Amino acid sequence: MENAKELKSLLVGVKQKVVEDSAAVELINHALSNLEQGVNIEKVVFDLKRDLNNYSLSHNFKLSQPLTELQLKLDENPNKWRDAGLTGSI
Repeated sequence: MENAKELKSLLVGVKQKVVEDSAAVELINHALSNLEQGVNIEKVVFDLKRDLNNYSLSHNFKLSQPLTELQLKLDENPNKWRDAGLTGSI
């Protein structure tokens, strides 16, 4: 559960930095909503990475600095988010 809190904190921080970009705010809100609904954190991360890739594709393969940092943090340790669901045993 600690990783879910960490991811939520990370997303809230990025959201504050990209507040003027409605598409970026929308993809972050989607991830935050999924976290709050108790969706498995691995699925949240997978969907968020997919959404970041789609965002990049629709913006000529360019991400703002906060979104680039988010993408790097999600990729930095792929196992970090593993087993971080509600029970930690999924």
